[in-house]
Amino acid sequence: MSCKCICKVIVFGMVFATVICGGISAAAQEAEMGISAGSAYVFRGVTEVDDIVLQPYIETRLAAFGFKVWGNSNLEEWDEIDDQGVFSDMDISFFFGNKDDILDYQLGYTEYVHSAGVSPETREIYAYAAWFATQHLKPLAALYYDIAQYDDFYGNLGLSYVSFLGNDMEITASGILGFIGSDMSLGSDGGLNEYVLAADLLYHVNDYTKLSVKLGYTSTLDDDVLPEQPVDFFFSAGLSRVML
Repeated sequence: MSCKCICKVIVFGMVFATVICGGISAAAQEAEMGISAGSAYVFRGVTEVDDIVLQPYIETRLAAFGFKVWGNSNLEEWDEIDDQGVFSDMDISFFFGNKDDILDYQLGYTEYVHSAGVSPETREIYAYAAWFATQHLKPLAALYYDIAQYDDFYGNLGLSYVSFLGNDMEITASGILGFIGSDMSLGSDGGLNEYVLAADLLYHVNDYTKLSVKLGYTSTLDDDVLPEQPVDFFFSAGLSRVML
């Protein structure tokens, strides 16, 4: 069985089994909305937009089920595409998941629409899990399978370390390693795609509102998989609020 088939079976199986077997327990509905401003839009190592962008989102949950809409809006026209001030990319996700003191996981489906950048419109199923090994250390893994445009996969492995500065502030250092199938990569081969190193500062204004700042660096791991991209360093600042 090929690597593609194995990845497809794993993700389809996990999504199907969880949705069928998982029941909805009694829980209150919760919603979160936020927006961030970034120096660029980088997606899986690929420079989608090398200019200032705004990226709003809204996420709502009922028990273990959730729905999220995320968008990217370019403040300037990028790459001779008339996309200034409009949503050049929009992601619509439905998922099943839970987060507690030990495990954070999601199984879901994402529709990528209104893509005016490098990546075309498509859809994916995905599985994500992060384990809180200690109060500070969190390894994570994710696998995404494209079921429309490419019929191929992308995945990543990561590790983050968080330091708490009092009760209201935390700093997280993280590293992520991405890998991709040959049909989905920008290059001629599949394999190790990109790495990302990042530092995040999160400030809890109160129980419902958070401010965040992120500084990151990304680069290709193999030019035959992902050619060199215009953006390596990137920066963003955001605001989010939870509504019960």
